Amino acid sequence: MSHGRSLVNVLQQTNTKTATVKVGDGVTFLRWSDRSPGTVAEVQTFKSGPKAGTPRRIGVRADNYKIVSGSQQGGSARYEITQDPEARVFWYRLTKKGWKREGGSTFLHVGTREVWCDPTF
Repeated sequence: MSHGRSLVNVLQQTNTKTATVKVGDGVTFLRWSDRSPGTVAEVQTFKSGPKAGTPRRIGVRADNYKIVSGSQQGGSARYEITQDPEARVFWYRLTKKGWKREGGSTFLHVGTREVWCDPTF
């Protein structure tokens, strides 16, 4: 585990058994201690071999979100999340540590859409 990373984010990044990823599934971007929502926009699967048909890489778009009640600084915020079909697609590959961004260092949790903005920054 890297110094400064949220334990919750590190635990969430390890959901590597997600073999049923499909377009439209919710995801959570894991960025150090913060989390933000996204949506699977594209799934590329292995074409042959023992992994044939399972996800090889996924394209993900960031969702829009806004506070509808509570306080971000107090940790009580409730968010309205909407998909953004015009957002840039980021590509992730499944590694032993979870879904890792290609050319980057961030991870992804598949199956949930969460927002958490660390109030200590």
